[in-house]
Amino acid sequence: MVEIIEHCDAYSAASWRDVFIIHWSRTPTVEPVDRLTVAIRAFGAKQPGGAVVFVVIPSDCRIPDAAGRAALTRGMKENEAHARTYVMVHHGTGLVAAAIRAVNLGFQAVMRQQGHFRMFGSVDEAAAWLSGLGIESVARAAELVSAVAEAKALAARTG
Repeated sequence: MVEIIEHCDAYSAASWRDVFIIHWSRTPTVEPVDRLTVAIRAFGAKQPGGAVVFVVIPSDCRIPDAAGRAALTRGMKENEAHARTYVMVHHGTGLVAAAIRAVNLGFQAVMRQQGHFRMFGSVDEAAAWLSGLGIESVARAAELVSAVAEAKALAARTG
């Protein structure tokens, strides 16, 4: 069952099993990133082995400014013990999408995350990759795809 954790103008956050699902509505900035850092820590601390963090970035999002990127990097570092895997999906194409994917991959290098970190162009691709990691809660890709879609639909009804 998908549950909305928080919904605001910047993002919606939901949970499903041990998966923390984030749908960004706009380009990440410091304040919402800091709120999500706290929420991921609280959620992940309750999950044996940590949370799977599944982030969906819409095609119209831009690259965060320097302060936003620093907040994202800091948040990921702070949550290393509470997040076993980060999966980011950016639906865009072209130069902006490539730049966003490059910035997100840069986070992995900076934080030296112990777990997995991957970028994808679709929720289906991300779910298929996660299903191969041996994490029981995400072993069935179709269930995860449905949960991500349900989280987005619930957020749309909430907001």
